Formats: sequence, C-alpha cells, structure tokens
Amino acid sequence: MYISYIHKAESETGDSPGVHPFYKHSFAALYDIPESMVETNAVSKLWTLSALKGTLSASNKETKVGYFFDVRTTEDFSCPAPEYKLLDFLKLKHTVPLGIKGMGSLALVQAFRIAEQYISNQEAVLFCTVEQYHRFDAISDDLSKGHATTFLVTAESGEYRLESARLFPSEEALQCSLSNEAFDAIYIDSCCHLTNATGMIKIDPFLTDAIIRFSNDAKEKNTFRAACISSYHNTYGYYILVKGSDMYEI
Repeated sequence: MYISYIHKAESETGDSPGVHPFYKHSFAALYDIPESMVETNAVSKLWTLSALKGTLSASNKETKVGYFFDVRTTEDFSCPAPEYKLLDFLKLKHTVPLGIKGMGSLALVQAFRIAEQYISNQEAVLFCTVEQYHRFDAISDDLSKGHATTFLVTAESGEYRLESARLFPSEEALQCSLSNEAFDAIYIDSCCHLTNATGMIKIDPFLTDAIIRFSNDAKEKNTFRAACISSYHNTYGYYILVKGSDMYEI
C-alpha cells in the first residue's frame, strides 16, 4: 500500500472538545462523573474538514475513494457518528465509512491492517487521524487543541510505501522484530515506554504527527526507511514507511 497527499490541521486554541447532548449520559457514565459536570455543545465545528479537503483537492480527481477510515485515539463525543457527517460535508456519497477509535495511537496500526483487506486497484482509502482529549482523560495540559492528519492510501503507487503494519503481544516480541531490521529512523509515541529506546525519536502527539515527521525527514533524502512504534496497555505495534527508488520492490 502507498500513502500520498498528507495534510494536517489543528483546532483553534481554546476550542476545547465539546460533548453533544446525545452523548451526555454515556459520557458521564464512561468517566464516572455526575451529568451536571458534562459541558454539552450541540454545535460540532468539524475542524478536521480543512485537512480532508486539502488531501482530496491535491489528489487525482479520477481516484475513487471507496472507504473512509476515521481513526481516533479516543471516542468522539462532539457529534453522533462524525464519520458520516464528514462524508456528507465532503459530498462523498458512495464512500463506506469505518470508525476506528480507542487503543490510543495504536489505532492507526490496526487501521492499516484492516485497510489491507479492503483496498483494491480501483478504490482508495481516505484516512483521517484525530488526536484530541477531554479534560477528564488527564493526558496532557494542552487539551484545548486537537490535531488531525489526513492522507490517501492506494494499492499501486504513491509518495511513500507502507511496507507493513504489525501488532505484538509483548515488548520482547516487538524488540525481537526490530533487532532484525535496519532503519534510518525509529519514531516512538512519547506515551510508549520501552525498556530499550536508545536512539528512538519521541513524537507527541504521535497518532497524527509521526507521518508528518517522516515526510519532513525524508524530504531531502533519496531513500529513507522508518518504523513508527506505539503501544496500548500490553499490546505493541509498529508500521514501516519507505521512501526511495526501491520502495516499489515488494
């Protein structure tokens, strides 16, 4: 598979994630808080649209987008079924949406593995990765700004090749796999704590920015190969990106 037309967007500073009234009860139950503490907002700003429009406008107009993968570190409570609403705004009437949410930044590894089963020479997969947290997640002090990166995944050609995406049941299995590979760079989620992370580059936020960092680092290189590592609880995973004249050799 190949990745092209990478675009990034950020929500406005101070634009904290809202909770749609439809989700008020379930949000309160999930975070174990009184419903009175849930700040609701029925208006969804869908700031991710700017990145999605950038990817679509840059892509080949004859490319058929068969699937839309909405990949998020956590469940989205700003509006019911956001992937359908985004497709409606983008006027993609015959595109099948799939929401892959949870698992932190490991969600993207899982999404790539699923895409391998659906992608074809005739249809591309439009990816939207979103990293944004509510104040009850206690992840970061900068909860007001969300990050989104979008790109197109195709079967035959593109800017970068997605060589593989793998999951591992333990850190030992991950490290064993890495020891048999040669990389120009290894990017790791700042939330992922490995016993041996010597030489690895920490990225935060990882879900959206690892691909951005790869494209920036590879820009002036003829060939470049990197692994992007993340974890969720006791599960580990990585995907490998390649740039270069030999990237089409599978």
